[in-house]
Amino acid sequence: MIFFKDFLSSIYNPVNYPKYKNLSFWAVIWYLIRVVLVLSLFVTIFLSFKVVPVLSGLSSYLVNGVSQNFPAELKVDIKNGQVSTNVPEPYFVPVPKDVDDKKAIDLGLTNFIVIDTKNDQSLEKFASYKTFLWVGRNSIMYQESNKKITIQPIGKMDFSVDRATVVKMLESLRPFIKMLTPIVIVFIFFGIASFKILGTLFYLLIISLVLLLICKLARWSYSYKEIYKMSIYAYSWPLFISLFTLTGLVPGITFLPSLILVIIFFANLSQLKRG
Repeated sequence: MIFFKDFLSSIYNPVNYPKYKNLSFWAVIWYLIRVVLVLSLFVTIFLSFKVVPVLSGLSSYLVNGVSQNFPAELKVDIKNGQVSTNVPEPYFVPVPKDVDDKKAIDLGLTNFIVIDTKNDQSLEKFASYKTFLWVGRNSIMYQESNKKITIQPIGKMDFSVDRATVVKMLESLRPFIKMLTPIVIVFIFFGIASFKILGTLFYLLIISLVLLLICKLARWSYSYKEIYKMSIYAYSWPLFISLFTLTGLVPGITFLPSLILVIIFFANLSQLKRG
């Protein structure tokens, strides 16, 4: 209860601020950690409503979308690093309609994969196929994002792949994708919390110098250490605003948290001085 009382009163309570500067450094840090953890929990809960449907959609797309885009008649065999198929070649797999093809348009490509094990791979032939990837008899030729063409040997391997194989493999991934959901949510929580704790501590090291300079100009005798500890409390509500910009509920305005911090800090100290 004391923690929540301190948080609520941190916005304006001139009586408490002299107490803050006399607290131990670790007591102040522990207050900041609790503030960040509580706020990060609320932000994570909000973001989870966006993340969970995306991961669920990923599971459905992997099984349904990818398998449906795999040609039903195609079977690819690789024996001792040599590729063969059961279809006439060259065999073209167009860029799927449900995939964002902006990159394909930018590169002038119409095919996602071309399988041609009969012709030798060459830059001229690759360009004429207008594809991301060309599967040859013993190597794969593909275009990178910087338009660089790379040839990768397949290597000594043996396996076969068709739609049934792909569906079976993707179905086996469903349990892992479901397990991924809570892992991602926990990662988001600890990622936000750890980044904000360390970032706030470093940020306040800098902003406290500005606050110290203003205090010196106002002839207020506070040390840098005292100002730093009080600034942690003064930053409680600006931290709330800063964290909730991640949700989109609060607009991200540059320097707004810093401005609010300065206002809260000096509103409390100036009232204390007048008192």
